[in-house]
Amino acid sequence: AKQVASRVHGAIETAAQKMKELIHQAQVGGPSAAARYAAEESKNVVLDQSVKVWCKLDQLPPFHVVAELTVPTAAHLSEKYNRLITDLRGKGHSLFNYVPLVPSEEIAKAVKQYKGANGQRDVSEASPPAEEVDASQ
Repeated sequence: AKQVASRVHGAIETAAQKMKELIHQAQVGGPSAAARYAAEESKNVVLDQSVKVWCKLDQLPPFHVVAELTVPTAAHLSEKYNRLITDLRGKGHSLFNYVPLVPSEEIAKAVKQYKGANGQRDVSEASPPAEEVDASQ
């Protein structure tokens, strides 16, 4: 019960700090700065929670086998997608400024940090790099 109360207290403190920062951003930079801050914080929360779910699922043998087969391909396709969007932006297609990129590096870093902190083996250690996947296509 103490541990739960401590976690709840920590979550409330964090939420209060984030709200203060959001208000500060709105006061200093206006609504667009506040919206950017809120979007970035939301992305961080989604990334954090997604990594936790992924790592829990990866402990299940059937899911782990599928992950070993699909992660390299997904990483490769994400990089191709990111290059395409970046190229289209560079060619002046302003519509693509609103299309998000896949944060592949942030995802990989978050997974490694989570697994390292929890003593789990990383799927990418047993998987071929994306270049090998590309060569086979």
